[in-house]
Amino acid sequence: MNKYIDDLLEVLDSAIADSSSHKIAQILIEWNQTYLQRNARDEKVSTSINELINSDKFKIAFRLNGNLGSILVRTNIVKKIVSLVPRKIIDVTVFGHPKPEINQEIFSDLDFIDHVQNYGDLANRIKKYHLVIDLDTFPTVIYKDNEKIKSKVPVYIPMLKEWDDFKNKHKEWFKNIARFRPQIYTLAKMNGKNCINNMDIGNYLGLEDHFIYSISPDLNILDVAKKFNICGKFITLNRGSYTLKNQSEGTRVWPLEYYNQLARLLKRKYPQFQLVQLGESEECLPIDGIDINLCGKTTLAELKTLLHAALLHIDGEGGMPHLRRALNAGPSVILFGSTPKEYFGYDGNINLSSGYCSESCCELHKNWLHKCLLTNGEALCLKELKPAYVFKCIVEYLDKGEHVHKSQYYDGLYEGTYKFIHDKTFILDKTWVDEFIKPRAIYSYFKEKIKVGDLFCMYYTPSKIWERRPISESNCLTFLNGNKKAYEKYNKFKNDTYAKDSIHSNERFSSLINQLNKKHYNPKYVIVVNGHNTIMDGQHRACWLLNKYGPDYEIQVIKIYGDIEVR
Repeated sequence: MNKYIDDLLEVLDSAIADSSSHKIAQILIEWNQTYLQRNARDEKVSTSINELINSDKFKIAFRLNGNLGSILVRTNIVKKIVSLVPRKIIDVTVFGHPKPEINQEIFSDLDFIDHVQNYGDLANRIKKYHLVIDLDTFPTVIYKDNEKIKSKVPVYIPMLKEWDDFKNKHKEWFKNIARFRPQIYTLAKMNGKNCINNMDIGNYLGLEDHFIYSISPDLNILDVAKKFNICGKFITLNRGSYTLKNQSEGTRVWPLEYYNQLARLLKRKYPQFQLVQLGESEECLPIDGIDINLCGKTTLAELKTLLHAALLHIDGEGGMPHLRRALNAGPSVILFGSTPKEYFGYDGNINLSSGYCSESCCELHKNWLHKCLLTNGEALCLKELKPAYVFKCIVEYLDKGEHVHKSQYYDGLYEGTYKFIHDKTFILDKTWVDEFIKPRAIYSYFKEKIKVGDLFCMYYTPSKIWERRPISESNCLTFLNGNKKAYEKYNKFKNDTYAKDSIHSNERFSSLINQLNKKHYNPKYVIVVNGHNTIMDGQHRACWLLNKYGPDYEIQVIKIYGDIEVR
């Protein structure tokens, strides 16, 4: 304010020679208008002089509830409401986030907002406006001057009536919105709405299901990249807001071990891309295998720039994906847990969920953020969203775009498949390779130690469907335990109803057992599994090892990822 006073005195010195007080007042008003416009980018302030200048305008205020993501989403309805009337007749104030620096980064460039205040500043200012709207799950009018609305912005009258009718019809909802949000989400999904346009009661505003405004990064990506040693294209990863040490990670955060495995897969497949971890605090648990950890090290301005420039962003549902969408940047991979992807997911993003639960448990009980209803702890919906599936979806996106050179093919095989087949450090079954592997794309593979008892197999049931079962339930064990007829019957049933299989027979299995008993197990003849530790090849050998050494016996397997069955 000192600079403002100094500048004002300079103007008065030049105007004081004119004895007309009316002329001096005119100069002051014009100068204040210019001054405020010139400084609007740096600080959208609401001063007494500003209010004097705009005394003839209709003053509307919005209070935006929620965290960063919610505020970004709710700013859409602010823009839509403001756009209904000529911009020159309306003065718009937003009461946004409690932190001024967040408000500055979100609202400073938005031309449909004149002033920004912190969330808690509204209480003593309500009657300074002609209309005050609280934006939460639905819009609610806190205060209105009916005469001013009628004379200045009559177009708002049917909109406000629509809101009042809706509130009267759903009185119980508005008494305790949190209690009824599960019903609200379900109704929104039935009506084809999402978190953005569900606030448009009665579809009066015609609010669309995507962002209708965008914010811009303020910093040059080259400067930010240089500061953090980022070179070339990069992928950002974040594990949400509930990932601090000694704190429950909750039902929206993908397990750290899954992030570790995904990072390892991405580096093997795309070594040319840097993996950059983002996070609100330095105490965020680090992901193994990333190139750069920026948890707690970026300003919001730097975070905006990084999210805008990233090739891809991987995260749970939360603030950063909403911010990336508001920045009009590229897609995000969203790993949905307890929150419904139909409501919080955006078109253009890669929205992934396990489908383990048919319905979301979001706000279904008071501890929904921290405890799974089924386990009273770890969220099963996230546990069942496996890294192999997430990796497969990312590869499909990246390899279809212009982000990477198309993989070369050797002898008609996908590059990764060719490398897998011709790796001399292990031996694969030739028939299995010819019939199953060669037609497919193997993106990545590596060796991993695992207890034989932790393996799974696929079992063809009497209902003629394949089921994933623990290896202890394999039909091969019935043979090893002396029931050769049951094994023979199973193979005949599978041959007759599913597909001809001349490989598996009592004679062949007996021959394998004799070889193993004489020469023991040669680890070079590897057991191959997918990302879920389901055996792709080598089930008979694995069962022999289980029968001979027990479930805790450790073996080295080859784990493969690609366009193979992953569940």
